[in-house]
Amino acid sequence: MRVWYFSEMAYHPAWEEGLQRGSLRVVLPNRNYDPQIGHQLLNRYLDEFALCDEVGLDIMVNEHHSTSTCLTISVPMALAIIARETKRARLLSLGTPIANRPDPVRVAEEMAWLDVLSGGRLEMGLVKGAPYEIAPANSNPANLMRRYWEAHDLILKALSTTDGPFSWEGEFFHYRTVNIWPRPLQQPTPPVWMTGLSVETGRMAAERGHVVGTLLSLSAAGPMFEAYRQRAREWAGLPVLTASLMPPWSASVPRARRGGGVPISLPIMCGPPRLSPSRSPTHLATTRSLPISLCSRRAVGAAALSGTATAIRSIRLQRQSIS
Repeated sequence: MRVWYFSEMAYHPAWEEGLQRGSLRVVLPNRNYDPQIGHQLLNRYLDEFALCDEVGLDIMVNEHHSTSTCLTISVPMALAIIARETKRARLLSLGTPIANRPDPVRVAEEMAWLDVLSGGRLEMGLVKGAPYEIAPANSNPANLMRRYWEAHDLILKALSTTDGPFSWEGEFFHYRTVNIWPRPLQQPTPPVWMTGLSVETGRMAAERGHVVGTLLSLSAAGPMFEAYRQRAREWAGLPVLTASLMPPWSASVPRARRGGGVPISLPIMCGPPRLSPSRSPTHLATTRSLPISLCSRRAVGAAALSGTATAIRSIRLQRQSIS
């Protein structure tokens, strides 16, 4: 079981004012932000991430804008600091809102740089972006998905191409010369994650061998994860599972592009573990197992909800008592 610690590094002192105004995002004036308090909070959150590495948790960071709920305004900036302060944890970006970013090649450069800096620990999340950030990003919602997929394809090509440069002429992006330095340590690219809520997203993620996740959406997660599993089996040339044979939250199936399966029983993540290079696509092998017991679930949940180091320390105590 892999466990990811996630904190949005929120600025909670402004929440009471935001709730009175009816929104914590976009329209809450930043006069409600005290930089001195923000300084203390940001350093506290970074200390918590460092502690995660010590107790054996992986780390997840996301990115939002114009909001008091998330002070992480740049995934690469946050993960660059965390990569230097940690040694073992996998570092998940979930993620970079590429549909709102103006320069996908810059995203590819940032992800490659992070992967090299971290020693190949990056898990790369490419997300569309939150609906309420369309206005701050000055995006066009009518073409957001087309823009997302073009940026997605360009980023992966930039990361995986080693005999460049190449040119790119698309609907939204135009580059005469693409030849990123450095290239990522994990070849051809770091593992790719995406988010979604629909059955179609599940199918598209399975076809690409990506991990797909959804947040606090169990009613939507079930159909999406089932579509992921079924499409992954189709893509691998295996018979499709019938409803009577399919476990409700877990099934191991080969991975279409880079090998793997769908082993997840967590409520928000579904995706293939990475294959050992010596194994064929029909044999599953996770890259690492976390030294954490199932009895730590409650403490992990408390850590995810509260964002405090207290719950993480309780995990460490549990591990010591078990050993």
